[in-house]
Amino acid sequence: RRYDRFRERITYPIKNIKGEVIGFGGRIITKGEPKYLNSPETELFNKSKELYGLFEAAKSIREQNQVIVVEGYMDVIALHQHGITNAVATMGTSVTEEHIKQLFRMCDNICYSFDGDNAGKKAAWRALERSVGLVTDIKAVNFLFLPEEHDPDSFVRQFGTDAFKLRIANSSIGLVNFLLNQLVSEVQINTDEGKARL
Repeated sequence: RRYDRFRERITYPIKNIKGEVIGFGGRIITKGEPKYLNSPETELFNKSKELYGLFEAAKSIREQNQVIVVEGYMDVIALHQHGITNAVATMGTSVTEEHIKQLFRMCDNICYSFDGDNAGKKAAWRALERSVGLVTDIKAVNFLFLPEEHDPDSFVRQFGTDAFKLRIANSSIGLVNFLLNQLVSEVQINTDEGKARL
């Protein structure tokens, strides 16, 4: 029995780095789960190897020597509409080593900007775990945490391009600081046992 896989969804073409359409993604219009739905994986379309918007962002990523990695299609589209054209998104999966290696071939700086909620923080931690072995004295990773009620889409629409760029420049934290801050928050740092655990 046939049915419309992307019913009640806004559907976006997903392109590979050559600009060829290899799949589709749909974002639900009404309430419901999942929020995003992609084409089934095939030999052509593998979510762990592809990034949404990479074809459109590639030139800007190389020119700026930086890429901003966000969580959703709408984040990428909103940032590009506001002139931040070096943004890409994962597609319903965590950032993979393959993604990171691909981005580091194009630039030296990756800035992860996930949602400010708990899910966004968990996604950032997974990105840290995958990035830590690939960072060098040349290749750097930063994390931008927006206020809890915002994602990149809503933030740039409310506060504008300059405010988002200022956040990246002044409020993003490096991988080592993020790692240490996270670990310190999990121990009683004012005790000897906590220090030993850390």
